[in-house]
Amino acid sequence: LVLAVLLPTTFVFGALFPIALSLYCERVTHLNQRVGQGYAINTLGSIAGSVAAGFWLIPILGTNRLLTLSVLLCALLAWLLIRYVNPYRTLLLLHGSLTLVVVGALFLPHLDYRPLLSSRLYRFNFDAAQGKTAKFLYLEEGKAGVISLVQYSPLQVKLHNNGMQESYISLHEAVPPPFTETLLGIMPFLLHENAKTAFVVGFGGGNTVQALTHTPVNSIRIVELEPAVVSAVAVAYQDTIPALQDSRSEEHTSELQSPDHL
Repeated sequence: LVLAVLLPTTFVFGALFPIALSLYCERVTHLNQRVGQGYAINTLGSIAGSVAAGFWLIPILGTNRLLTLSVLLCALLAWLLIRYVNPYRTLLLLHGSLTLVVVGALFLPHLDYRPLLSSRLYRFNFDAAQGKTAKFLYLEEGKAGVISLVQYSPLQVKLHNNGMQESYISLHEAVPPPFTETLLGIMPFLLHENAKTAFVVGFGGGNTVQALTHTPVNSIRIVELEPAVVSAVAVAYQDTIPALQDSRSEEHTSELQSPDHL
């Protein structure tokens, strides 16, 4: 099934550049110059498209809207160039195909991350492997990945990044916080017992910062590159994250929640 879906699409995408290049080179007179220009334009366009999509378009529009917009733009471009097609039957076929493409892009089911992120095939997701169904409390396509907060049990929620568990948050005293994340906040004191400041890279589930709030440090500085992570943890705590309520980390709360400060 995967082969039947991907092979035609891959074949068509692979044929796009050779076909465009043959149309651009039209005459043999300046073939070398035209081929060089075609490759240069294609290379520059690929670089510009990658940068624009990665840094601006996907964070602003999201992958789903961007894919839909790309399909519609391709259909619009085809309609602008369709006047160069001469055979009437071919023209009707192209019009019909483009109409189906536009209708499909607008009305067919769009990209849904939930089935992918709750897949049972991920071997380290033991809850999913046991057949449990995930309840999504939060799902957002952030700047660095798809951040989700899922719940299989009323005792805890799991923070996922691109479907992989990054941390979990205990909702009941019967479930202790992650040992390794807690240890990250305490272990440095074995080397520097009189530490006055702490610097945490990556907020995660907030467990390391929470452990630091039980130490005598004067300030806790936190850097999280993905604002959606903090937003997801806030949902788990009903908008009030205990680790960020400590006065020593309060001054850095705005940095965490505002992308302009990251």
